[in-house]
Amino acid sequence: MAVSYTHLDVYKRQTQSYVYFSKQVFTKLPTDFWLYRTATDTWIPKADFPGKDRITMHLHLTNQSVYAGLSKVYIPSAYNDWYQYDTTANTWTQKASLQYRLPTLMEITKASNASKIIFGCAYALTGTSLCPIVYNVANNSWSRDSMNCDSVSTSCF
Repeated sequence: MAVSYTHLDVYKRQTQSYVYFSKQVFTKLPTDFWLYRTATDTWIPKADFPGKDRITMHLHLTNQSVYAGLSKVYIPSAYNDWYQYDTTANTWTQKASLQYRLPTLMEITKASNASKIIFGCAYALTGTSLCPIVYNVANNSWSRDSMNCDSVSTSCF
């Protein structure tokens, strides 16, 4: 489950967490992306996130890769870039950018399986439904699903 804190983002698992620290806030850290191992209480620096620095981002782990990016903090020009971090090779690869506008009130609830990462219900300020936004891992593409969703607090799952 991904958990967002002010100025850092964490992907937590039972034994380890991947953590992004914004360089705008944490100015003295040598890198912005870290692995934290709970059992040994050890922080391991990883390859820097290649996208623009941001206060918050979405992190998600699937297929031994961390997918990271997007940010709605910089309104009206939110970041729509998306990257894949290979946990074995310690490398980043840019993926397809999100072609849809990120709504201001997007729920961060995510679900995934090996082939899709699903961002929960949301509506753009124009009233256009964006329920939910789906990233297809296999073909590196984004889509909007037409699942019923009548408010930003309604769960699509």
